[in-house]
Amino acid sequence: MNAKAAQNKQGFALATAMLYIAIITAILASVISLILSEYRITKYSTARLQAFYIAEAGIDLALHEFNKEAAGATAWTGWIKRGAAHYLETTPDVLRQESATVSKLSVVADPSALTIVACGSVPSPAGSMVATRTITASLRCVGHAYAIQNWQEK
Repeated sequence: MNAKAAQNKQGFALATAMLYIAIITAILASVISLILSEYRITKYSTARLQAFYIAEAGIDLALHEFNKEAAGATAWTGWIKRGAAHYLETTPDVLRQESATVSKLSVVADPSALTIVACGSVPSPAGSMVATRTITASLRCVGHAYAIQNWQEK
């Protein structure tokens, strides 16, 4: 009878150990899933912030061109003119990053309406999404220069 009781205890210990292993495995799988999800969210948030900064830089580039034109200097070099508006559809070297991320900048500056629309785009590291931010700025003339009157970010 003692031999049979010892075998039952060994079978119970094996079943208990298997249950503990299953529980620990489930907990580890949940933690890894949570960590990976947080990592993807952080990477996408970073890409959105980079896209915002690129769009903001586009606003600054166009404002600089407006002010060069107001000062009588040669302005809009490297920009494409269509009607009254000037377009910049290539990312200037000054905004290129030393990373694998390929950012894009698109700017439309309209001197007749005193508006600038800049759109910055950055692909997410996974490549499945593209973070895009657009800023629209309206300008006002202050003496012989232009300043941002208001702006809206999308």
